[in-house]
Amino acid sequence: MPLPYPHHAQTRGPRTARHHTDLIGFVGRGALALSVGLALTITAHAEVPLQEQQRLSPWTTGDGTAGDGFGIALAQDGDWLAVGAWGKVVAVPDVLNGLAQGETYLYRRVGGAWEATQDLSLPDLAENANFGAALALRGDRLLVAAPRLFVDGQEEAGRVYLYEHDGNGQWLLSARIDSLLPQFDGRFGTAVAWLDDEHFAVGAPREVDRGQGGAGRVHVYVESAGDWVLQQTLLPATADAEARFGAALAEVGGGLLVGSPQAGPDNRGAVDRFIAGTLQLQPRVATPVGAGAGFGSALATDGTLVAVGAPLSEVAAEPGAGQVVLYPAGLDAGPGQTLQSPIPADQARYGAALTIADGRLWVGEPQADVGLDPDDGKVHVYPLSMGAAGVPLSLSAPAPGPSGRLGTALAVEADGSLLAGADLDKVGPNGQGSVQRFQAQGGGFDPPVRIDRGDGAYLERFGSAVAISGSWAVASSFLERTEAGSEAGAVYLYQLVDGQWQRFQRLLSPDPAIEQRFGVAVALDGERLAVGAYWDALGGQADAGAAYVFRFDGSQWLLERSFRMQTAEAEAFFGFSVALDGDRLLVGAPGANVSDFDEGAGFVYRRSNDVWTLEDTLLVPGEEFGVQYGTRVALRGDLALLAAPGATSDALPGAGAVARFRLGVGWAFEDRLQAAVPQEGGAFGSSLALGEGLIAIGASTDSTADTAAGAIHLRSAGGDVVLTAHDAMPGDRLGSAIALSGDVLLAGAPGVDIDEQSSQGALYRWRRIGGIWTQDERLLVSDGSGLDGLGLALAADGEWAMLAAPFKAIEQPQEGYVYAVTVAPLFADGFED
Repeated sequence: MPLPYPHHAQTRGPRTARHHTDLIGFVGRGALALSVGLALTITAHAEVPLQEQQRLSPWTTGDGTAGDGFGIALAQDGDWLAVGAWGKVVAVPDVLNGLAQGETYLYRRVGGAWEATQDLSLPDLAENANFGAALALRGDRLLVAAPRLFVDGQEEAGRVYLYEHDGNGQWLLSARIDSLLPQFDGRFGTAVAWLDDEHFAVGAPREVDRGQGGAGRVHVYVESAGDWVLQQTLLPATADAEARFGAALAEVGGGLLVGSPQAGPDNRGAVDRFIAGTLQLQPRVATPVGAGAGFGSALATDGTLVAVGAPLSEVAAEPGAGQVVLYPAGLDAGPGQTLQSPIPADQARYGAALTIADGRLWVGEPQADVGLDPDDGKVHVYPLSMGAAGVPLSLSAPAPGPSGRLGTALAVEADGSLLAGADLDKVGPNGQGSVQRFQAQGGGFDPPVRIDRGDGAYLERFGSAVAISGSWAVASSFLERTEAGSEAGAVYLYQLVDGQWQRFQRLLSPDPAIEQRFGVAVALDGERLAVGAYWDALGGQADAGAAYVFRFDGSQWLLERSFRMQTAEAEAFFGFSVALDGDRLLVGAPGANVSDFDEGAGFVYRRSNDVWTLEDTLLVPGEEFGVQYGTRVALRGDLALLAAPGATSDALPGAGAVARFRLGVGWAFEDRLQAAVPQEGGAFGSSLALGEGLIAIGASTDSTADTAAGAIHLRSAGGDVVLTAHDAMPGDRLGSAIALSGDVLLAGAPGVDIDEQSSQGALYRWRRIGGIWTQDERLLVSDGSGLDGLGLALAADGEWAMLAAPFKAIEQPQEGYVYAVTVAPLFADGFED
């Protein structure tokens, strides 16, 4: 059974305002989405004084992430280099997960090195456009293709964008180029090439030609009176279905070479030549390769020689080993000279990328194995003075890893240095791609310098859980990709030094694993930290879960103890919530089946003489299966709470309930708390906080004030109080996270819309004066934006409050931010509307 929405909990210890927040964001394993309420028009203070607010951001070095395909295409001319990243996901307003539309990065040569200067994003918002899949650079003009863009109602029809350099360091969009009649799956822009300053060609290898699907066409454009117009459409002599005419292009002497890698009855491929001026078709090039070779997949020429790649060729009984055929520029001197890898290997793809420059032939073999690393890739260099004979110089990355694919794209600088794309190269833990620059040195090359986009935080949700105690604060990224794999998770510690929160230490799971989700919950008490990892596998049981306690030894945080259920259960989700109070740890396992299916449980551990032992298991008697107690937990002194926001109360599904346990001789169930007026889907127990003689319970979809706006229920000896926002609107989700600090209550409302920006989120504050709780104004941050989800996680301790917006997009979707705000100005006259 999936865990109920949302997933936050807080606890507070008896002596300080120690708070814990756990957040998955929303339900289960899938992509998560914030509820959207009605739009509000709010006038907020525009600025927050810097001394009152500090933004804590992900510990990343750039915007790169897995699947970018950085290096899939290269174009270099003079002092400019363009690099395509066709799978790049970009942050888009009101799109929670962003759009995988592609990006193109521009670098300028400064002092012999390439420096990033500008990022080009797809001008037309679209998913899976592959913007940057093909590039062509000539002087101050750059062609960038998006061959899978939706155009004029046709999926994957494709478009090409023309950029021009303004002379001041910026590249500006000059024109959009479409096929005359955009076709479904035509892939216009799969290849692009400049013929001269006034003409360029665009390959559309899947367009229909003479009734043959996938035969392909090539379109040539000319500049006329400042506009680019179609001059001519090039076709082969015979249209073959699925020939892919236009998959590769190369300018030769003002004319054009066109590859059709699946042409012919045996799919061996073909190359056609169109002469300069009239672009008249010449006889098809003879080829010595065999069936299914992909001849024409790559083309290169220096005006004297022409190289044609056949990367699917079988060589020495190795399928897909690949070959290259070298011809004189006229392509009329017989079958040409055939080259192959010095070590032909299965699916190595020798000849997938080619270039001829600096008197050399350069051949990419992007799926060649390097040592024990599969598909890491090589580039082979042949001196043409020797007629491309003999054993070439072979280049590879100095520290190869699996599936880097060096040699996917090639470019050669004027001094003979090589730029080689490796579109799956790992940067940190991400297979996102890089460009390796091999500096020419004498007759050889220096070890390469890598150009990459750093290790970004795409969908990692920094701030998904936060905690604070004294001079220590914690923020987690429970979906962070680490060397252990995707969603392994990480936790970050900050120390307060001279009034500023400084990065101190990054913690990874002591036994890391893919999709462990280390950091889904955190709790901090003094110099001890508890971390939950609810998807940890134990004894072959998926998602059994784990929890860990770390302690500060005076110089660093070290593991003190790992915790798991004595009998592993699949999907017990042990560690989904955690709470620390002095010498006790409470771990929630909402999927545990101790006495019934998915009724949930809490596990209390006690530390004595630095040894942790299981003190008790907290079970709620008489509940039906699937209640999932322990989704949120709280612990203070002799009181423990287990929340089940999806529980049925008074026959109302999803009304929610909280189980209260009291410590005497042992931990005993005391009673079951529910809303004074239970509501179907109210989610009573969405968050928890404990104060002196006070229990605060969030109900994020409570409808007391407005439909599913949310509320906070307070229980004390003085009676029950329900707090709602004076400006409540449907979908606000007030009470998704709460924090108590003395006589002040903070509550997150991540679904609040601000100035028509959906789910930007807000913070609400109540103060207890003379026993009466009074609401102050709504609190906003100065840089809020749509889908931030501010208030999904929240913690406070005396002077400081930590406010999390784990869905905030910075450079990428759902990177996340945490705002550290000093309590004194916050609770007096801080950033409020």
